[in-house]
Amino acid sequence: MEAELPDQSVKPAEYPAGRSSSRGFTTALELVSIAGILILAAYLRLAFIGTNPGWYTDEGTLLDIARHLMNGDIRYLAVRDSILMFGRPPLFSYLLAGVSELFGYEIVTLRTITGILGTITVGMVFFVTRWIGGPDRRWLAVFSALIYAIYPSAVIYNRIGFSYNLIAPLILIVTLGFWEYLKSSRSVWLAAAAITIGIGMSSDLMMFTFLIPLFVIVAAVRPKDLIWSLPLAILPFLITAAWMWGLGPEAYLFDLRFTAARLAEVPFFAQLPFLIVNFSALLQFDLWMG
Repeated sequence: MEAELPDQSVKPAEYPAGRSSSRGFTTALELVSIAGILILAAYLRLAFIGTNPGWYTDEGTLLDIARHLMNGDIRYLAVRDSILMFGRPPLFSYLLAGVSELFGYEIVTLRTITGILGTITVGMVFFVTRWIGGPDRRWLAVFSALIYAIYPSAVIYNRIGFSYNLIAPLILIVTLGFWEYLKSSRSVWLAAAAITIGIGMSSDLMMFTFLIPLFVIVAAVRPKDLIWSLPLAILPFLITAAWMWGLGPEAYLFDLRFTAARLAEVPFFAQLPFLIVNFSALLQFDLWMG
């Protein structure tokens, strides 16, 4: 006679119907909230964008470079074969030229690109904050996205055709990569952050500053990862530089030397006091930052 064994199967946990429906309602409310915030952000950044605000000089620079790229030339005004002298790695200019080919060459095209990038950044603020905070802090993510969506300085700078609008969502990707690398030490997150920094450097030189937190974070977590992460971060820019050099060697090398000399006029450590003063002024004149 065989003894009957107790049922060892694992049964799914049962939750009260009220708790399950409450959780579903909270998720639905979160999705509706972020959808509304994105619609608000898009309206603030794109409505009447062709005439408000007035033209800014940097917009004319980007449009002129894009116009020449559409004609197969690397040129700004009378300067040919390189645009690095004007602090313009080519990524954003090529993006503008490509979109202009499809939708027309005009200020509205440029500002629509930056307005959409600003709206994407609002979504990224929510996504990154939600990822880091988890479901228990979902409303912190929603609130963060709302604040950035209506932040006056963010709105006005998104409405102007600045190439910096491209690196804003990239910076949030880098932030998420750094966060996960600090938590798990997984190389895939560090690689994602490093490549994103490199892509950003191919659009704006200020992205080079993110090599400093990359170095500090990797040195604190696993120093040997510096052997491959720093070269990986620089690789996209080096590929871009090699390509630009191949198109106009003398012009590009001249611009590279000029740009390096200009950036090296004030040593990094000598800039720290100015950084503190500038940040204090930012807090004083833009209370939204606080």
